Amino acid sequence: MTEPQTPAALPPAGPSANQPAPHGAPSVPPTFPGKTMGIVAFILSLFITFFFVQSVALVLGIVALVQSKKAGHSNGWAVAAIITSAALLVITIIVAIVVGMAFGSGRW
Repeated sequence: MTEPQTPAALPPAGPSANQPAPHGAPSVPPTFPGKTMGIVAFILSLFITFFFVQSVALVLGIVALVQSKKAGHSNGWAVAAIITSAALLVITIIVAIVVGMAFGSGRW
C-alpha cells in the first residue's frame, strides 16, 4: 500500500517563475516599476510656460526614479524628466523675475 502524499510533498499547481509558460500561452513581460511614471513626467516637463506643470513633472520624475532604484533598475526617462523640468523651472523663474522688474520699474 502506498501512503497518501501530504500537500507539502505535492508540486505547486500552475507554472512557476522558473518554469516556461505552457505552449501557446503568452509569456508575461517583467515589470519595470516607475517607467510609465517617468515617461509621463518627461512629457509634462516639456510644457515650458506652465510653472505648476514643471513642478509636478519634477516631483513625478523624482518619485519614478526612487521606485526604479528600489527595484534595482535604471530609469533614463525619469532622469531626463528631472533634468529638463529643473532647468526649465529655473529659466521660468528667471524670466518671470526679469519681466516683473521691467514692468515694475515703469520702463516699458
